[in-house]
Amino acid sequence: MTLFQRRFIFLLITFTGIILPLACYILYQSPGQGVPAASQAIEASPEAAVPGQAPLLTKPVIDKNLPELILVNKSVRMGAGQEPADLRAIHGVYLRQPAAVALQAMLDGAEREGIQGLVVYSGYRSYQTQVAVHANKIASLRSEYKEKAEAMAEKLVAPPGASEHQTGLAVDFTLKSFLDRDYVLNYDFANTAQGLWLRKNSWKYGFILRYDDGKEAITNIDYEPWHFRYVGLEYAKHIYELGVCLEEYLNL
Repeated sequence: MTLFQRRFIFLLITFTGIILPLACYILYQSPGQGVPAASQAIEASPEAAVPGQAPLLTKPVIDKNLPELILVNKSVRMGAGQEPADLRAIHGVYLRQPAAVALQAMLDGAEREGIQGLVVYSGYRSYQTQVAVHANKIASLRSEYKEKAEAMAEKLVAPPGASEHQTGLAVDFTLKSFLDRDYVLNYDFANTAQGLWLRKNSWKYGFILRYDDGKEAITNIDYEPWHFRYVGLEYAKHIYELGVCLEEYLNL
């Protein structure tokens, strides 16, 4: 082998040892070719903003152990001896301390905006009181509905242990002008200035309209435009924005 041949072989080996690994590196790092780079392998976040669209709502963190989020209904009942420890008298009723503070702030806010005539009609009710309320409702319906009176009553009044009023977090409103009516709590409240203001603004104070129209199949309670429930500021805002009832919210 001549000297020229030996030098040619040496240069060929050197060239192959440098260029080939470099070419392979470039090939595998090029976007869309070969094995994707690490940054390309990460899937786009489902919450990524889309131009021209509002960002997706982030699923709220729900602490179901908070007292303010206690769920009470016909499927989840309170015992006869359960009573809140921090009840406070306010406007002729009793509420738990945080709900009472929020209620006063809400009433003050309503007055500042020219909303007057609201009456706080119901607050905390004990298990024993609910027994009487439920029995009275059945009795009032007996002549009209006969043997169906009890079933009809449960659509209108929660049975003992199933009433949110036992939590000390629920409040019923009416108007001064309704106090001389046969039904102090009635559906006309929904379309009054006071009822409309509460529907629109109660969440700002930590309250929600608990039994809204269209949610009867979920809450198992008829629409009650007068019944508001304290859940706290953060959760009231979420529930209002999502347009869900408490049962739906706690199952998100």
